[in-house]
Parts: sequence; C-alpha cells; structure tokens
Amino acid sequence: MSRKTHVCRVWVDEPIKKELNLEFVCFLNSTRATQKIKTLQKYIQKHPTGWKKHLELGELLYEQGNWTAAIAAYQQVIERQPQLINIRIKLGKIWQLIGQHQDAVLLYQETIEICSKSATQQHIRGLISLCAQKLAQAENYFFLATQEEHQNPAHWLALGRTQLQQCKYKAALNSFEKIVMMEPDDVIALCHIHDLQLILKQGEESKVTLQKIESLAPDDYLTLTRLVAQRLRQNLISGIEGKQTQKILITLSKLAPYSVKVTQLKSKYYQLKGKRSKSLELWQAFTQNYPDNFQGWYCYAKALFSQQKNQSASEMILKAYQLCPQDPQIKKTLVDIWHRADRSKELLEVIKKHH
Repeated sequence: MSRKTHVCRVWVDEPIKKELNLEFVCFLNSTRATQKIKTLQKYIQKHPTGWKKHLELGELLYEQGNWTAAIAAYQQVIERQPQLINIRIKLGKIWQLIGQHQDAVLLYQETIEICSKSATQQHIRGLISLCAQKLAQAENYFFLATQEEHQNPAHWLALGRTQLQQCKYKAALNSFEKIVMMEPDDVIALCHIHDLQLILKQGEESKVTLQKIESLAPDDYLTLTRLVAQRLRQNLISGIEGKQTQKILITLSKLAPYSVKVTQLKSKYYQLKGKRSKSLELWQAFTQNYPDNFQGWYCYAKALFSQQKNQSASEMILKAYQLCPQDPQIKKTLVDIWHRADRSKELLEVIKKHH
C-alpha cells in the first residue's frame, strides 16, 4: 500500500454520531488494510498487554477514518507508554477535530508536564490556544516553536494554517514556502501554496505550482480537485475540454463519493452550464446518502440560500448546526439565514439548546 494524498471519510459515535471529510496523506482504503485490522484485533484479544500492536491498529483505524475505534486504541497505547509525546499529540488533535476540546486540552496539559523539549511545549501551547479559539495567541506559540526548531516542518505547518485562519495570507504563504525549502516534494504544503497564490492573485505562479503538484501526485485527490477547479475557473465546460472536465469529475466521484469538495465542484459545473436545479439535486442526494456529515448540510444550505430558497435553507443549516454547534462559520451562517427567513425569534432558543 503506497502513501497518497486523499480525502478521508471520518466518523465518530461520541458524544454525537457525526462524520466529516478530512484531507491528509494516508494509506488508501483497501481490502489488504481491512484484513490487517482484523488480524491485529485477533492478536490483541490473545495478547492484550503489549502496546506496539495497539499502536499499529490505531494508525490503521485512524487512516481509514474509524476514529472512535482509533481513539480507544491510542488510549491503550498511552496507558502503557505514557511518555510517547507524538501519540498524545495525535490523540489530542483527533479530539480537537471532532469538537471534544476539553478532552484535548486536558491531554495537552498533561503532555506539557512530561515533555522536556521547549519547542514541543510551545507547539502544544499553540494547540491549547486553538481549542480556545485564541488564534493570535496560538500563532505566537507556533512562531516561538519555529524559532527554537527552525528545521521542523510540523511547526511551520501549524503556523501557516493558523495564519491562514486569520486571513494573513502573505504570512501563511511564507510559512508554507519554508516547508517546501526543506522538503521540496511536500504535496500538502504545495497545495496550500497553490491555494494562497490564487487568493493573492498570483495566477501564473499558481499554475506553475499546480504543475509541480501534478508531477508529484498525478492521480491524487488533492491534485485532481485543484485541476477541476482550475478548469471551472477557465469555464472549460463544453466541447472537447468540457468532456475532459467531466471525465476528471467522474474519476473523483469514484475515488471519493463521500467528498463534500467533489460535490461542490460538480455543483459548480452544473451551475456554469445553467443547470441550477441539478446543482441542488446533488446536495439533496449527498445529504440523504451521508446524513451525519455536517459539511454536506452546510453546503446544501448555502446552495439553497444562493437561490433565495430561504425557508428550506434555514432547515438545512439547522441540521448542520445540530451536528456541529461549535463551528463558528456554521453558527454565523445559521444566524444570517434565519434572519433572512424571518425566524429570528426562534434563533436564541435554538442556540441556547445547543450551547
């Protein structure tokens, strides 16, 4: 199994059943990986006291998106080997991503106490600040980590992403470029650079970066989604070029049918062709197939809202908010849509209920 950039369908059962899409470098799901998980589970039943097999199992479950089971496996590792800082940080990040910030903070605080490296301590403090939505504070901690361990790409990645969250685009671009200076073939950093070049209106540079990404990972999800997005910006939706755009979209749909990003691109494709109703049908089908994916409900609500279907949009954004009330963008969109749908009086009660 080779490592490739991919979108992972992640699901958790606690505290609420929920799934989401995350992009990272992982083993693609395969029969071989599934069989390996079964073999490890049988081994652990017979030999439960060791930690290495728990770790191997946790890594596979993590990369296949079964984070409820991965959390349990990582907890077994930490119980047996509490000094493994990287595993502690990985578990903390999982809790962050699924919204269990209190669990993440407690683990991070414990980890700082047993960690001897100052740069790692600064990085963990940055993660704690992110849990509290203190982005400027997090940025400062990650910056300090980069100064103490200048050659560690993980610090620059965290710094760049935090700067990106604050719309500090030039600073973020600089951080990701630092990674590529150290690791020229880092596809994740290159994707960030490409996206920022587009934001900063560096069109020619973004094309060159995308060519580099395509040369490194021609069939990968992150590459193909950016290729389609570029073709849609160029309005390549008819004739021979349009067929090529559609062909890539079909490939992506097979590669990741559960991907919100792919559905967004397909929706944009139909909008450009003047088929707005088809665009809504895509989101309706997606939310029916993946009802626990809050990102899908959020995009469905935005699509309805853009077509002035405010009442329907208010119902869809409520579903997204119920699944992920801690997401600030979803909450803001909920407020905007409900005001436009004349549901302001109900709004406070809804927010109180899910606070």
